[in-house]
Amino acid sequence: MRCSWRLDVGATPTISTRQECFFLAHCFVAAHCIQKSNILLQLFSITPIRRRRIHRSKPKIKEKQYRVNERIFADPVRLVDEEAGSADVMPLRDAFARAREKGLDLVEVSPLANPPVVKTVDFGQFKYQQDKLERKQRARQKTVETKGIRLTLKMSKHDIEVRTAQATKFLENGDKVKIDMLLRGREQAHIDLAKKIIYNFVKSVPFPVKLEDDIQREGGRLGAIMLRH
Repeated sequence: MRCSWRLDVGATPTISTRQECFFLAHCFVAAHCIQKSNILLQLFSITPIRRRRIHRSKPKIKEKQYRVNERIFADPVRLVDEEAGSADVMPLRDAFARAREKGLDLVEVSPLANPPVVKTVDFGQFKYQQDKLERKQRARQKTVETKGIRLTLKMSKHDIEVRTAQATKFLENGDKVKIDMLLRGREQAHIDLAKKIIYNFVKSVPFPVKLEDDIQREGGRLGAIMLRH
């Protein structure tokens, strides 16, 4: 929306009241005319309007919730006894009785099953093991990234050691490493030497690694992707 309102410097305001001025200023804000709105407000000694910043918090990862003991309402239930290797369907009160006999909690592990599945476990230890398992699963689902390492034909031994340490860190985090070497001018006549430097660099990593494919050449550039074996 484009605003066509004009205010001449030194002109006498024609707004009769401060309330009308404030209302008109908000209209300018709605029309994205913040500067004109503030000029109008300053004529009546009113604090200029500023846009409010909205801070959106990051969405939290929802943890799986379990019904425990008296919070279980399904009846009947299937009680899984891992020690006895049984899974019997029984009334809820009988499942409670077995949990009390063992001094454990009754936990509903599969509420959507028919009938719902429950277990007699120490809930604190059970929750710890479940959280540990979920963390491992999230770690496995981590997106593999490709990190870049650039080598040169005349790189010193110290620089190669620094690049090796960087590549080792990337590979330990589960990422791939793209080795890139740019040959300039007369260096392009030493393709074999450049490939030898790349192969030696791969061998310098302190654990088994491999190249995803053979070393590729594009003009004066050599490249290869290294990953953990």
